[in-house]
Amino acid sequence: MYQTMLEIRKQYNGNWVFMTNCIKGEFNEVIGGIVIAFNKSKKPVAEFWSKEYDSETYFRYIGDIPEGMGVHWMH
Repeated sequence: MYQTMLEIRKQYNGNWVFMTNCIKGEFNEVIGGIVIAFNKSKKPVAEFWSKEYDSETYFRYIGDIPEGMGVHWMH
């Protein structure tokens, strides 16, 4: 089911999410998509990253970055 990023932030706060069928806005920001995996740990969700998809995909931590966690952003 398609959800906006606002809906995703509310539902999956504190989780890593992997989304497909992502729609981007005017400034190339993801404005929504379909969440196909989520977990508090990055590893189970990261397994989806290596598969081939026919649409835009997006992998992200939703919420405030916990203390002690480092994040490296890549495009």
